[in-house]
Amino acid sequence: MGPLLFLLYVNDIQNCSLESCVKLFADDTNVFVYGKSLQEAAAKANNSLSVGLLSNWFVANKLRLSTDKTSYCIFGKCNDQKRNITLQLCNMNIKRVNCSKYLGNYVAHQLNCKYHIEYVYKSLLKFVGIL
Repeated sequence: MGPLLFLLYVNDIQNCSLESCVKLFADDTNVFVYGKSLQEAAAKANNSLSVGLLSNWFVANKLRLSTDKTSYCIFGKCNDQKRNITLQLCNMNIKRVNCSKYLGNYVAHQLNCKYHIEYVYKSLLKFVGIL
């Protein structure tokens, strides 16, 4: 009953952000932000996280995000990967990663399967060693 009540409690988070797309799966929440430039996407993300409806939703529902588990990944052109942006949550910088796990799959910032193949390969090595 606990997981069902949690899903009912957080289900309306999808409606609270106009500049981003919020996806829920079990207790994982992912926010997808897009823009024509990296600066536009960063501005939208910071607006949603710090002063937007998303941050207000967390306050209203007496919840807070774990800054240790929160990270961001930039998907897009290679020349945008080198630019530094700062995303903040509760006045703390969010760490940037090159690969993110989404629904059990590792997705790299270049949108290739390199990290996921390495993960599956390492998992298979463990099981082959046991056999």
